[in-house]
Parts: sequence; structure tokens; C-alpha cells
Amino acid sequence: MATPPLLKRTAALLLAAGLLLGASNVTGKAITDIHMIEGKWRGQIKLAGGPYEIFYLTVNRDGTIVASWGATTEWGTVTLAGGRARFTLSHRTSGDLYYYEEKQGRVITMKPHFGGWDAQVRPLK
Repeated sequence: MATPPLLKRTAALLLAAGLLLGASNVTGKAITDIHMIEGKWRGQIKLAGGPYEIFYLTVNRDGTIVASWGATTEWGTVTLAGGRARFTLSHRTSGDLYYYEEKQGRVITMKPHFGGWDAQVRPLK
């Protein structure tokens, strides 16, 4: 007995959705020491619905951070626990910080807990 075309399409769609959802849950490399992310970084930030802006991030040895874009500068901290990194900026924005090592180099992605923006940076050369 042949499988109905609708069933084949549904199975293919569910498989594709599962693969995409699985790929979106990538959490990066475990950050076990602040030295892995210490330094000056540059990239882009996208604020809710707005255009991309140049974004600078400095991660200091003591876990303090400085983030700046446009006319905005925010100070905060990064805390490490169990290989995960969390950031707080100006005591009002917090989120997760992910670290990746790719063929093109190292990358940090910042995702706030309550949305509104996201940023991705690479080491400043």
C-alpha cells in the first residue's frame, strides 16, 4: 500500500521543523574562565525593529564589562557558573552570553532575557 502524499509532506515538514529547532538551541562553547572572553570586541547590535548599529564590548579580567553603541554606553558584569555566562548591564538588563569558536574566529553573542535587542561581536583587531 502506498503512503498518501499528504502524510509524506507532513512527515517531511515535521522532520525539517525538528532540525531547525534543534539547530536554534545551540548554546556555544562552555566558558570556564573569564580569560576566554576577556578583551575588546566589535560587532553589531540590532535594537527592536531598528537598523543594525556598530556595537563595542569590553570584557575585563575582573568580570566587569562596558558595552557601547551609538550615543549609549552601559556598564555591567559577566558572571560564570557551570560553563555558562550571564551578563547584567546597568542593573536593568540581563541575559545570556554565548561564546563560539568558528573557522572565521571567535564570536560572542548576547541575548537579553526579555528581548528587545541582540548583539554579536568578534575580537577587535
